[in-house]
Amino acid sequence: MYKKLNLEEVRAIELEILKYVKKICDNNKLRYFLCGGTLLGAVRHKGFIPWDDDIDIALPRNDYMKLIDILKEGHRYRSLSFYNNEDYHYPFAKVVDTHTMLIEYEQYPIKGLGVCIDVFPIDGLPRNSQKIWYHMMKLKICRRMLGLSLQKYPKSCNIVKYIIKYIVWRFSRIIGWKRWIRYVERLGTKYDYNNGDKVGCIVAGYFEKEIVSKKVFEKAIDVEFEGETFSAPVGYDEYLTSLYGNYMELPPEKERISHHNSEAYLII
Repeated sequence: MYKKLNLEEVRAIELEILKYVKKICDNNKLRYFLCGGTLLGAVRHKGFIPWDDDIDIALPRNDYMKLIDILKEGHRYRSLSFYNNEDYHYPFAKVVDTHTMLIEYEQYPIKGLGVCIDVFPIDGLPRNSQKIWYHMMKLKICRRMLGLSLQKYPKSCNIVKYIIKYIVWRFSRIIGWKRWIRYVERLGTKYDYNNGDKVGCIVAGYFEKEIVSKKVFEKAIDVEFEGETFSAPVGYDEYLTSLYGNYMELPPEKERISHHNSEAYLII
């Protein structure tokens, strides 16, 4: 039997997952940081962004891999990634509550998906700015081809654009999403986190905006999120400014909406 969960119930479950992951990271000396909209919510609202419903964290690649491995056989909370799930198509991991089920509409289905938090690797980049540009261009192309390869058909209202997109879509489908995700992974792990001056969650969707000085993640500071204390990067201002610009300013009211198209259920 299943019980449909409302927004507040989903948030409560996600917060419990985050608290569990924090415990695992602390016990195993893994560095983790709130990131993305979750870090923005912590800094600006001391909790969830009022119209948001997810939690994001990031770890340096080595710690990220260790966390995935520790939680791959978890009972209540388990890691999902393309390392341990053959139909998992995201280039980053999730930690799910196995007592729940999540249905993502307009997405390729993933076995075992439930209410979850997103877990991103922080990867290194080359020292040369031109090499960074070239590296990110390749990554951006592979990431977009991955997205196209998961579409049942291309979308466009313009006939010329549709024809071009159809050809590219057919090529992406021939290669297949499993190869594209391996290409993204290969690019993400090409440069060691410890060897350069720049790092970022470059396999995520913000691309160049994710690139910051390694000093951003040099140390962790405590921030409040929904009445609990979690780790944030010491250089959160540089990070949030890179992602959002003037991050303390609220967006226009018409943009204060969730972009997720999904339903969550408790398994009872």
